[in-house]
Amino acid sequence: MRILLLFALLFIAPLAAELGPTDPVTTELLTSHQEMGAGDSLDVAIQFHLQEGWHTYWKNPGDAGAPISIKWDLPPGFTVSPIEWPAPTAFQENGMTIYGYDKDFALLAKITIPASFDKESFTLKATASWVACGDFCMPGKKVFEKTIAMGGSQFNEEAKGFIQATKNLLPQKIEALSLEEGQIVFEAPPGTIKAQFFPDSLDEVKAAVKVTDDKRIILSGLDGTLKGVLQIDTAEGSTSYDVNHTPETANGSFLFILLAAFGGGLILNLMPCVFPVLSLKVLSVIEAAGQNGYKRLGLASSYGAGVLFSFLAISSALLLLRATGSQIGWGFQLQEPLFVAFLCGLFFLMGLNLFGLFEMGTSLTSLENNNKKEGMLGSFFSGVLATIVATPCTGPLLGSTLGLTLTLPPSKSLMIFAAMGIGLALPFMVLMLVPPLARLLPRPGAWMLRLKQAMGFLMMAAVLWLIWVFEAETHFSAVLGLLAGLLILAIAAWIWGTWGDLSRRKGVRIVALSLSLLLIGTASVAVVDAETSEEASKAVIETGNWQTFTPELFERLIAEKKPVFVDFTAKWCLICQANKAVLHSNEVEQAFLDKDVVRLKADWTKGDPEITAYLQKFQRSGVPLYVYYDAEGSEPAVLPETLTPSLVLNALH
Repeated sequence: MRILLLFALLFIAPLAAELGPTDPVTTELLTSHQEMGAGDSLDVAIQFHLQEGWHTYWKNPGDAGAPISIKWDLPPGFTVSPIEWPAPTAFQENGMTIYGYDKDFALLAKITIPASFDKESFTLKATASWVACGDFCMPGKKVFEKTIAMGGSQFNEEAKGFIQATKNLLPQKIEALSLEEGQIVFEAPPGTIKAQFFPDSLDEVKAAVKVTDDKRIILSGLDGTLKGVLQIDTAEGSTSYDVNHTPETANGSFLFILLAAFGGGLILNLMPCVFPVLSLKVLSVIEAAGQNGYKRLGLASSYGAGVLFSFLAISSALLLLRATGSQIGWGFQLQEPLFVAFLCGLFFLMGLNLFGLFEMGTSLTSLENNNKKEGMLGSFFSGVLATIVATPCTGPLLGSTLGLTLTLPPSKSLMIFAAMGIGLALPFMVLMLVPPLARLLPRPGAWMLRLKQAMGFLMMAAVLWLIWVFEAETHFSAVLGLLAGLLILAIAAWIWGTWGDLSRRKGVRIVALSLSLLLIGTASVAVVDAETSEEASKAVIETGNWQTFTPELFERLIAEKKPVFVDFTAKWCLICQANKAVLHSNEVEQAFLDKDVVRLKADWTKGDPEITAYLQKFQRSGVPLYVYYDAEGSEPAVLPETLTPSLVLNALH
């Protein structure tokens, strides 16, 4: 049927044109600028004016018709974005459903000028072709040609206003409430009357649309990729939304995703982020080795509960904040300077405790005699702390798995996070619970005092790392405040360790506790000045061979067909810091130079929303991420989270 209709349009339409109006559609090309600068982007609109009773077709014309075609003729090096289409209207013609426009509309595109362009002007050429139908159908064609001067940046104010108004009519983003098998559910706006779905192409699934009484819109009958426009009519008018749904089967079975999350959690135990906390668990396992089975079960269960509870709490907060529109990702808590300062103070106090400056509740000699409740609470707390410091790590198996949580229903996303938590907790739980393994460990003794003190140095190393992260997120005076706060915390710990011991009289202990708490409060006030600094996030990075990532610079380099390597990183990501040794090694640096690769550093330390958007394009919710774009415009190469020189060299070649 479609072939016959197109045949009629091509061969019968010229005869039909003699019987009716010759120009049912008139067109006009509008540009946002009259004068441009090299490296700038130009918004272009092709406006269509339709006579009453006529219509033309959308990118998916439906059961009949042909879509509008725009062909560009641009100078070398210029790039043009895909056409942006406003939502169509559905028509019925001879029992067929077609998608198109029966009122004036405009199609939009963005043209990027290469930074190396040095001419005084350029000519923009485009050819628009369409089919218009009324009582009969006829094809149309218009060739546009417009010269734009180069120099400064001068707007075409009238056209700019029209283009912005057209952009406001384009389909908006919409978040699904749930993605169940065979259907996708959205929240219906107040006053919803009806909803309709327009698939992007004939190959897309034709989903059935239903508006329920409980204010939900359900697209059902899904068995493949679903891309298109959802139009919702309310009492106040119509709003369109962009829908892009890929079924889970395209990414592998959900069971495989859970196994990958579990494996990623296991690998987190080997990541440098969690070394300080896991060093404490070594002491716990050694102490638990001499306990009875019930004691070991309690310690193992409380540690696992702490890990699982904190994983679900952090992931729930992440999903909730993302649902409200916040552009955040995995490890978001370490993008807050005050939280980094809190962790820094906590690790500092834990280090002083390990050095023996003070004890929490009991002396070292009575550790073996702790009651069950105290041991379980401590084990639960260590599980929570392990999770907090593990979340900035995105190790092997976790990058793509965490990215999938952005596209799945909240219930399944939480299951993925829970599997990850189980993987993190399991090794130490097994060590505590399996007697043969426990018997391989040395018996508790005086040597544990030296081991405990050695673990304190790991804690202080973590403090140095956190101070470095804090400095990147704030400014110099805030760092001084943090250092002063740590000094005050040390004084508070010394007072408590000297006069808060159980051997002291009750009155002395109360005074020591009061002074310690007062000093802790003073230390907290000292770091409240931890406000983020714009200068910090835009600082020049450590080596002149790397440039700071910006969307404008990145898009310009791609338009110029330059090879580009992007390092998505953060100072609180220790895997990222370890990978720097690879990226700055002599052989990798030489390969970058030989290939003339432009290296960009996308610093996500403070949670830049523009960088978050680029991470989401690769279905990632955290760092590290390494992407290489070659000069031929091939699909970008995504490297693993843990780099080796051979991996980078293979990607470049």
